[in-house]
Amino acid sequence: MLFRSLGLRRIWTLVWAIALMLLLLEWAAWSTWSIPAMLYLIFLAAAFGILECTSELRLLCVLAGIVLFVIPLGSGDGIHLSLYVMPLALPTALMVLLNTKSSTCRVAPVTPSGSASDYPLRPLVGERKLNWAGLRLNSRCDMGAVGWAVMLCIVGFSVAHGAVWTHRDSPDRLAMRTPIAHPKLRGIFTTSSRARALEELLKELKPLVRKDDYLLDHMQIPLVYFLTETRPYLYSSWANVYEPPVFQQALNRALSTRTALPVCVITKIDTSHPTWPNETYPPLPYFRHVENRRMVWKFLREHDYQKHWENTAFEIWLPRTAA
Repeated sequence: MLFRSLGLRRIWTLVWAIALMLLLLEWAAWSTWSIPAMLYLIFLAAAFGILECTSELRLLCVLAGIVLFVIPLGSGDGIHLSLYVMPLALPTALMVLLNTKSSTCRVAPVTPSGSASDYPLRPLVGERKLNWAGLRLNSRCDMGAVGWAVMLCIVGFSVAHGAVWTHRDSPDRLAMRTPIAHPKLRGIFTTSSRARALEELLKELKPLVRKDDYLLDHMQIPLVYFLTETRPYLYSSWANVYEPPVFQQALNRALSTRTALPVCVITKIDTSHPTWPNETYPPLPYFRHVENRRMVWKFLREHDYQKHWENTAFEIWLPRTAA
């Protein structure tokens, strides 16, 4: 992209940034892959000298690129973990763009005695002839403009997406106006139905458990341990991530080492779904979750538990001797 006017170059950079941002907002799932790809584009351009910057910044780009690539490796969450590299990657990319060595815009004077073609034009920032697989191309690309378009797209998308996106909560931010009546959740707002369901659970648990008591939950409500100051009976506040053999081992170990049977909280819905409890989706049907839930029901039957209380989202089960 060669622009003879600095103003036109800025306009086209902004247009491309807005176009990319709108595409990401329309298909937000792409952002998982496209934003790291944009950062790789900037880092590679700087590392190979397409974006001209200092040797220190070039080294920082190489290091940031390595961290961005390595962090997701070996994790079940994969590329999603690149999120945790953004505090390093985004400032690095921005520093590269802000410190790219600049040059005069391609403007050729026209005089009565000559024409524009008589004056050699100085190249724009990052302008390079491309040579792929031995094929020399005369096309040239203003990588500075590309880099700025990429960075403006990332920043714009992050702001717009963050304004409307919530993690496992209502997609309607205007509906999240209800605080939860708990001192550890001061300033946290959610939907009125979710706040009510959680407050009802905490109210019923208050006389049943004390600080450092053991509690068994299934599944996907690790927050309950924090709010009640209890300890997980199965050695993890997120025990549903155990594979079934490991889950069974944890149950057997707990029975042999814990001195008393725990209060048990059972979720009736999928607490990872953004609209619970308004839409009472059943718990996730994955093999691990189904098998672990089966073992929990077996545990409750074998130790003579009975249902003490329930609402639309949760159940509390107690050993018959404690009920």
